[in-house]
Amino acid sequence: MQPKGIVFVKNAWGLTGLMGLLAAGLALGAAVVYPWPEPLETSAQANQKLFGELDVKQVKTIAIASFSRDDRRFESIQLKKTRESWFITTAGDYPAGNVSRIAALFTTLSEGTVLEIKSSDESTHPLYGVIDSELVRDLENQTGIGTKVSLADTNNRPLAQLIVGEAVGDNPNQRFVRVVGQPNVYVIELPGSLLSTEVSDWVDHNLLDLKLSDTGTGLEVAKLQVDYYVIEGDSVAEENSKKYNYRALLDLKNKVATLSLFKPTDEGNLGDPVTTRSVKTPGLNALATNLSQIPFSAVVKKPEVAANAFLAAIDQNSDLSGLDDFGFRKSSDSPSRIESKNGQLTVSTSGGVDWILSFGSVAKSIDVAQSQINYYLLITASPNDSAFPQPPEPTDAENSDQKRDYERALKRRADSLAAINERVKQYNERHAPWLYLISEDALLALRPDEVNLIQ
Repeated sequence: MQPKGIVFVKNAWGLTGLMGLLAAGLALGAAVVYPWPEPLETSAQANQKLFGELDVKQVKTIAIASFSRDDRRFESIQLKKTRESWFITTAGDYPAGNVSRIAALFTTLSEGTVLEIKSSDESTHPLYGVIDSELVRDLENQTGIGTKVSLADTNNRPLAQLIVGEAVGDNPNQRFVRVVGQPNVYVIELPGSLLSTEVSDWVDHNLLDLKLSDTGTGLEVAKLQVDYYVIEGDSVAEENSKKYNYRALLDLKNKVATLSLFKPTDEGNLGDPVTTRSVKTPGLNALATNLSQIPFSAVVKKPEVAANAFLAAIDQNSDLSGLDDFGFRKSSDSPSRIESKNGQLTVSTSGGVDWILSFGSVAKSIDVAQSQINYYLLITASPNDSAFPQPPEPTDAENSDQKRDYERALKRRADSLAAINERVKQYNERHAPWLYLISEDALLALRPDEVNLIQ
């Protein structure tokens, strides 16, 4: 009879052997189902699509996160698709109207091919700038953080995730990149402009929906009215007076701008117009350029109460509560109109829509890195009935043909006015939630000094 201790050892060795055989079997099975990594072949993915299986129709969110080396902080932007439209979720769901940029990003990621496999060594990631920012813990001592681009589907499942690093040599359109979770560093064509986290790069700047025409500005603008005034004091309270610099009326209907200038009298009121002054072409061109593509840098969402009051004021002449903090108040002369801290510009289109651009107070900084002064811009639209003059009445009241033509002309005018009123309503609903931030240079172009506009 063997000692129990010997028996215990013998059974232990048998159990160990059995477990070893079992582990070997599991490893063999895993090798069949999950093949072991193979050595990198530098030509394995050259000239092939980086994300060959990417279906851009499934993409519902776009996220871009970059690291500012100067400020040692992250900057990001996120877009989301709702139905067929894109919105910037990091900017209060402002519409992402720059569809060509979105399409270019999709084309780059779905069709872009690998030009070169640069490295498979993780230690080179800082060199090529393809470190995943989400894995960084010490920003002060970290170099080589890349820009992360993520595309996801409806359920937020990633469809493509890429770390974009340094430009290749002097070519700004070629970048070192790495697929998230993989070590390989590739070279692909990817313009740096597609990596922007600035709101202004993803939006449509044609806020006034202006189209080309045969006017002197090249836009469908019939008239411009520049009201250069300032509401004195720190606020726009009713007791603070409005001090005029000048008012200029520019008629652009005949391709040559004619101008009427109003200057304030000693009493502070605007005097009689002077119509002998001519317009400086550079100033008019700068104004037209900024009208067609208003250079706003960011948006601020109004408080809901202020946005609702804004729409109600247009429709019912009600109170504009909530907008005084931004430099806007109801006009004492016309309750349906707005006065603003730094003047206004009225743009009359040939299609019957008047746009009023109101320039408010200096904007509170929404970005610690912001160095330039910005102003709040409020945009409203109103119908211009004078664009649809009344048809002449029949010269012969008994003439049935004249009467019929007159009634048809009245009907066409009524239909046109109804269409314009509906368009104006849609425009105001579009702009009601927003205040736009424009730079001081943009303000000076849209509300130019007299010396920059008038000869």
